[in-house]
Amino acid sequence: MIYPSDFEKKLGFDKIVEQLKAYCLSDAAAESIENILQFTAKKDLITEKIEQTAEFVEILRFADKFPGLEYYELTSELARLKIHDSYLFPENIQKLQLSLQSIINLQSFFSDTEEKDYARLKNIVFQMHAFFEIIQKTKEIINEKAEILDNASTSLAEIRQELKKEERKKEKEEKNILQQLTKKGVVDTDVDYTVRNNRLVIPVKANKRKEVPGYTHDSSATGQTVYVEPAVLFDINNQIVSLLAKEKQEIIRILKDFARFIRPDIDALIENYQLLIDLDHIRAKAKYAIATNSVKIRLENTKKIDWKQARHPLLEAHLKKQDKEIVASDILLDEYQRILIISGPNAGGKSVCLQTVALLQYCLQCGLLIPVKEDSTSGIFSSVFLDIGDDQSIENDLSTYSSHLINMKFFCEHANENSLFFIDEFGGGTDPQIGGAMAESILEKLYEKGSFGIITTHYSNLKALPQNYAAMQNAAMLFDQKNMQPLFLLKSGKPGSSFAYEIAHSIALPSEIIEAAKEKTGISQLNFEKEIQALEEKKQLLKEKIQKYTDLENSVAALMEEYQEKNALIEDKRKAVLQAAKMQAEKILDSANKQIEQTIFEIKQTKADKEKTKKLRKEIQQEKERLNEINTKQQTIVSAPKKQSDFSIGDNVRIISNDAKGKILEIRKKEILVGFGDVKIAFPPSDIEKTAAEKKTEIQKKYGKILDEINAKKAVFNPQIDIRGMRVEEAISLIDKYIDDAVLLGFYHLRILHGKGSGALRTAIREQLNLKEEVKHCKDEHVEQGGQGITLVELSY
Repeated sequence: MIYPSDFEKKLGFDKIVEQLKAYCLSDAAAESIENILQFTAKKDLITEKIEQTAEFVEILRFADKFPGLEYYELTSELARLKIHDSYLFPENIQKLQLSLQSIINLQSFFSDTEEKDYARLKNIVFQMHAFFEIIQKTKEIINEKAEILDNASTSLAEIRQELKKEERKKEKEEKNILQQLTKKGVVDTDVDYTVRNNRLVIPVKANKRKEVPGYTHDSSATGQTVYVEPAVLFDINNQIVSLLAKEKQEIIRILKDFARFIRPDIDALIENYQLLIDLDHIRAKAKYAIATNSVKIRLENTKKIDWKQARHPLLEAHLKKQDKEIVASDILLDEYQRILIISGPNAGGKSVCLQTVALLQYCLQCGLLIPVKEDSTSGIFSSVFLDIGDDQSIENDLSTYSSHLINMKFFCEHANENSLFFIDEFGGGTDPQIGGAMAESILEKLYEKGSFGIITTHYSNLKALPQNYAAMQNAAMLFDQKNMQPLFLLKSGKPGSSFAYEIAHSIALPSEIIEAAKEKTGISQLNFEKEIQALEEKKQLLKEKIQKYTDLENSVAALMEEYQEKNALIEDKRKAVLQAAKMQAEKILDSANKQIEQTIFEIKQTKADKEKTKKLRKEIQQEKERLNEINTKQQTIVSAPKKQSDFSIGDNVRIISNDAKGKILEIRKKEILVGFGDVKIAFPPSDIEKTAAEKKTEIQKKYGKILDEINAKKAVFNPQIDIRGMRVEEAISLIDKYIDDAVLLGFYHLRILHGKGSGALRTAIREQLNLKEEVKHCKDEHVEQGGQGITLVELSY
């Protein structure tokens, strides 16, 4: 549910729609794109839309061999073909051919990619029908200029052959007639044929008309010149006209035959065009995402907004034209902080911040990528309510405050735990005391309903509410008190001041007026503002401590769980070793018994011969010693106990089960306490072993510092550089350093924006690139993505 009805216009979403229309390739896609930009609370549908767009963004940015999306929408023309004896004009047959060829090119591109890549786009492209036979048929009918080929049919070939014959005959007769008339002096030497009434005629002086047998088709305004078609040419022209009529009839027959050929596939062809339009929509969203630096973020089923560096796309574009940068905001709404109360100075960015969140959440749930950092997260809301601007209406007899109350009534009646609301300048438009009280009551009602939301206000009673409601949070738009100007930065955790007196001082309002205002306000009001800020700071500090101890508790619990799992695994292994040793001992014992029985049997057979008996006893003794040795080894394998005396406080040790390293803090009676940073865990001596203390060499420290510097550079390096407007020398120097940095940081695909202009800058840059050993090759960008105005560079690996 979206409220009010002009929600999109209030937030400027209608302007984003217009930008998306401009990115569409066909009029049909532009006209229908609003149909796919529908707000939804279905997570699977939103995920599908943003994944499709993200895949196309990747293609536009990195796929060198992408064939583009060239198609010409013919849905209405194809639908008309269902009528008997209807046909397509040659130019539309050519458009159909190009569209079908585009589908084949797309399918070929995606077939050459990894199976897991572009899965959602492949799902669209491979639903399309290739229709190789239709493409072949079109090639048999028309040429690249959309003209019907001579050999499109045998009859057409014969007709055109006859036409050429008559044209040659006509040309010969025309030449002969003109030469004869010139020779007789009937016409001047510079006279040539002209056309009247679609017939070829000769301009003749009226007084010499009788000397030219033929038919008069026209005369000049003065009547001194008449235009005569020679009789000899008349029959030839009639024959040509007749042949042209036959040619037209044969062409129509060929076109109707083609229509009959494709008529069984009309529905499939129309479905192709719908899929191409769908792809056009996704491409438009991808182009918009690239233009606004929008990204795919993680979606969750929980109600949550956790955005890093959120930016208003329309405001950012406007500021860019003025060579200004937008100030991004970090936004957090979750179950512990459902309602954010933003306060601060006028023109400090409160309303912009509120509108940014409202617009971006709406864009996200319409399937668009949004301009935030990629590690941002968002949940899905089933309803979004908005109250901004002045909705007073003379026609409906509504004041600003009345319209505001009507909106609040709707919010309170329809809001629930799945709702997200935005209220700008909450409580304004009426008596401050009454407006503030009413706003407080409404906000408490929305809080009780479990709703999420952001409000902006100057009212102190609203700033004080978070002291009584755990899931409310104050936030302030920061203000530079030294320079007396807003910073447009959002800071959560404490309320903001309106800085009314400070701003009044900065604009040189008379000091006696300011002091009089302070007296009227009263010291208690000023102290109240300070107390609210102090309480909010304490609340924020307490929240941070609670979070720290919660994280620590979770960490200890995870370590304990891991320890218990590892310990159970070790116990299982110990039992397995014991079982294996027992089975081996039984086998050995069984072998020994058999050997003893054999020995007794041999003694009896030899009738107790002393020498033989002595020898057999010696063999038994050797076997016994071997058994004792094996038993000793098995006991060593099964258990090699350690004692507390083997360790000392301060020893560096590792946990045998998970290789975690720590330091001994305390040696107890039956266990040893090991520290891992702030975490302390007790282990039996058998679970740990000593390790040598790790020391970093100076080289390692220096190398680590270099790696940190490289990683810092890599994080901000842009694989695209804009040198438009630079002098050649300046641009070449910059490109040399840019290429060196790219090689160092491991970027091998670069885009250089130099523009088209006269081509001098492009030529100079290309010559410089060709001289560099690091450059593998360079080429122009695809036509629809900049063409000769952009050079794509691939560096050697």
